[in-house]
Amino acid sequence: MKQHYFQFPLCSLSFGRDIKERLDALISFCCVEMGVKRWQTFSADQRVSRRSFLPPPHVCQGTIDLAKDEEVQLVVGCEYLNVVCHNVRGMLASYARLRPFVEDFERKHGTDARVRIRLDWIFEVRDNKGMPYPYLAVLAAIYSKIGDSEGPVLITRKEIWWRAHGFKSGRVFRVEMGRRKPLLTPRQVRTIIERLHEQNFFARVTYGSRQTYYSNRLSNAQLAEAVYNLKVRRSLKGQARRRADAALTEQIRAARRRLAGPSATDGATDVPL
Repeated sequence: MKQHYFQFPLCSLSFGRDIKERLDALISFCCVEMGVKRWQTFSADQRVSRRSFLPPPHVCQGTIDLAKDEEVQLVVGCEYLNVVCHNVRGMLASYARLRPFVEDFERKHGTDARVRIRLDWIFEVRDNKGMPYPYLAVLAAIYSKIGDSEGPVLITRKEIWWRAHGFKSGRVFRVEMGRRKPLLTPRQVRTIIERLHEQNFFARVTYGSRQTYYSNRLSNAQLAEAVYNLKVRRSLKGQARRRADAALTEQIRAARRRLAGPSATDGATDVPL
């Protein structure tokens, strides 16, 4: 069975008065954005067809106005993502609250990081059937930094802490958090990282007791090998660079000695002009 994913701005994790409002808005945002994207690929005939027939119950169980493109587009997005739309207008209202929040955030802080995560995990957390929300937030933080990288990604615990609250950097965290109390402490984040790793949500290896690399595409063994190769290549490049520097230095010194001629060996102590 094909696995479906939501993709959303990281700052969505800082939206809303409570977790349910946040996740409902996030789900609506992803369905609408996907629907608009799919709609743009439809031919004129396909659009006419979509406006002519009500969607089947397994796609939409609420009322829909086929004359309104935004409602049809939402259903198109839900269908593509395999999400049942129970309340078209409610989902559009949630989207309408989150969209300007994201736009305002990106005006202040630049393009935000994106999170790509399985949609069933989002629904399970919202419906209290899966992992607790703090686990989802930490997982989203890690995935947002990994992005589409297929190799090792260096991530610090501080970065994960900031991102679990919806903020891509320490600067953004300090500006946006203000006097608000963080949802998680750094100690809680460390514990959650360890438990998520134990449950194989990602691979993680630490080099030199300081640098921790992550991947959601590689196994732990593959990640360890990739980090080994990365460090060895970096060391070899450093050695090659130092050898090249030493060779160049010696070439320059030899050329200066030739230009100076026999006087270079006289041992004169006068200050050169």
